[in-house]
Amino acid sequence: MIPVYVRQAEAVRKQLIGGTKEECLGTLKFLHLYILCVKNEYAGHGIAAEMCKRMQKIAISQNCEKLSAIATNHYAQIIFKNLGFDFIKSISYEDYIDPVTGNKIFKDMPKPHEKMVFAVKTL
Repeated sequence: MIPVYVRQAEAVRKQLIGGTKEECLGTLKFLHLYILCVKNEYAGHGIAAEMCKRMQKIAISQNCEKLSAIATNHYAQIIFKNLGFDFIKSISYEDYIDPVTGNKIFKDMPKPHEKMVFAVKTL
């Protein structure tokens, strides 16, 4: 049996991306960032932005055509926007109803986190 949290994560991914990343991005040549996080004590020092810039350099060196990420917090979304990513689709935390449980599983997200986005940059 697949755990509930795995089914929930897949449901969110499907709602944001639709089919596969390859189908959504229109290419097999992409780099997808799965997790971007910095320890709280180091937040606000540009570390996450620098990691994203390095990710882009790696993608270019590997002849990728696109970069993608699912940004689940406000601060990551600012970084991606500042680095030229487009937000293809978003899901409002307040309105999202989990199809697995029927519950509003993100209803208590703290401010300023209001949505998650599928971010894409063409290289």
